[in-house]
Amino acid sequence: MMIMKKSGGRSMDLSVTLAIASIMTLGFLIGTMLWNLDTMKK
Repeated sequence: MMIMKKSGGRSMDLSVTLAIASIMTLGFLIGTMLWNLDTMKK
């Protein structure tokens, strides 16, 4: 990830990084829940 970009504003980079992190966390949680449900069915 390019967090040390000088051209953009620091707050912009921070918000983008936070958004990517939250999306990754959400995807991980949903994937874990789906995997648990799939394992329980068997």
